[in-house]
Amino acid sequence: MNHLSWHKGLRGRLLLPLVGILSLTFICTTFILIREQNDLITQQARAEADRLANSMLSSLKTMMTAGDALYVHDWLKRIRSHPEMERVGILRRDGQEAFQDLRSVNRVNAYLGDNRFVREALPLSAQDDLLPVASVQQAAPVSR
Repeated sequence: MNHLSWHKGLRGRLLLPLVGILSLTFICTTFILIREQNDLITQQARAEADRLANSMLSSLKTMMTAGDALYVHDWLKRIRSHPEMERVGILRRDGQEAFQDLRSVNRVNAYLGDNRFVREALPLSAQDDLLPVASVQQAAPVSR
C-alpha cells in the first residue's frame, strides 16, 4: 500500500498556506481593531475633557462678570484639590499665571475707569501646576 504522508498530499499542500494566510489575516484584523478602539477611547476622553473645561470656563466667566474676582483664587484652589485634576491654572495669553500679581486687576480697573477691584497680590503658586508657555501657545495661538 502506497501511503502518502499528509504533508505530501494535496490536502497538506493547501492546508498549510491556507492556515498561514488566515492566521495572518486574523492578526492584522485584530491589530487594526485594537488601534481603532484606542483612537475612539482617546477621542472620547478628549471630548469629556473639553466638556469639563467648557464647564469650568463658564463658571469662571460667571464669577468674573458678576464682579466676584476675589473668589476666583479660592475657586481655583478647590478645583486644584480635586484628585482627578492633574494641572489647572488661569493663564494670560503670554503663558504667565493670571491673578497672582496686580497687573490683571490694574488693567481691568483702567478699562473700567474706576478702582472697582482692590486687593493684595497673591503668592505665586507652584510652577509645576502650570503648563509650559510653549504648550499654551500651541494650544491657543494668539491671533494678532
